[in-house]
This record gives sequence, structure tokens and C-alpha cells, in this order.
Amino acid sequence: MKQNLLQSKLISVAQAIEMHEEYEKTLAPLIETRNNGQYQATEFAWIDFEVLKQYVTMLEEVVTLNNKDISGVRIYFGAYPESSNFKSSGLEINFPGRETIFMVPTIEVAASKLSDEFENLENLPFSIDPYDLNPLEGDFVIIEKLLHENDNEVFNNVINGKETTSLILNNLALTPPPKGHQ
Repeated sequence: MKQNLLQSKLISVAQAIEMHEEYEKTLAPLIETRNNGQYQATEFAWIDFEVLKQYVTMLEEVVTLNNKDISGVRIYFGAYPESSNFKSSGLEINFPGRETIFMVPTIEVAASKLSDEFENLENLPFSIDPYDLNPLEGDFVIIEKLLHENDNEVFNNVINGKETTSLILNNLALTPPPKGHQ
């Protein structure tokens, strides 16, 4: 049964090419207006297969440790701040202003009228409020700042500034690199 679900999500090479060409024709030019046209839009992010497998293995460990299901993974579009360091952590930003994606696991919440039509709105991003020493074991808390206006608002355990265990995957390889790095 899982294979049939996967098969229903795969697209043809021709569809992928058509979608990529549409991005290059319609969205990339809008992005490339930055810095007086001296900006080249990101075309893709690459994830090392071993890292992806380790990420899935970590999420499976979270499921086992907490005896709670993870319903999926949201892939968010983002951009690095236009500075040399993140305000939140002080960590260095390698590609300031560059677009990126990041992945956040989700948990299923109660259905709403809109989520009956759009199943993804029943699956909200979460982090872990650890019980004790194991950062992967604890309460799943919704990351409120990552919610969309149409997400189902019926949920408990909302994160409010408390430090929690992040399961968010980023630090991906982006192409093309910013101009001047080629």
C-alpha cells in the first residue's frame, strides 16, 4: 500500500522540466531584481543522501522514544538574513540574503473545515520540549511562528519563547552560489 502512495506522488521527467522552466520564466526574474540585477536566483537545494537517511532515522527514533506519530515533513522556503551573523544564535551566515529551504517535521491535529479539503493544514510543525536529559524525548510543541494563516488553530502545546529541541534540517547546498563565488 505504501508503494502505491509513493507512486501517486511521483511526477514525470517532462512535468519536472516544465515546472522548472516555469520557475525560471516567472519567479526567478522577480527574485533577480535584487541588488540592481546583480543577483542570481537559487535553482535548487541539494541534500546528501546519507544526511537525508540520518534525518529520517532520527525522526523514527523520536517516534519510538515518545510513542507519538510524526505525520510528515513541511519544506519551508526561507532566506538567510542580510548580515554576517544570525541575531538569534550569533552563528555565521555563509550566504547572506540567499534563498533556502528547511524541513520541519509535523504532527497531525484535529481536522477543520478547510483542512477537510487541504489535508496538509492538519499537520503542524513541532519541536520537542525535553523531559530530562534526552533532547529527543518530551512533549511535542507546535512552532507557532511557522504556522500559516490557514493552519488549523485547534491545538495544544504552543511554543512561546522557551528553548526546545529543534528537528529542523537546513545547511543544504544551494545552486547557483551567489555571484562572485563562481
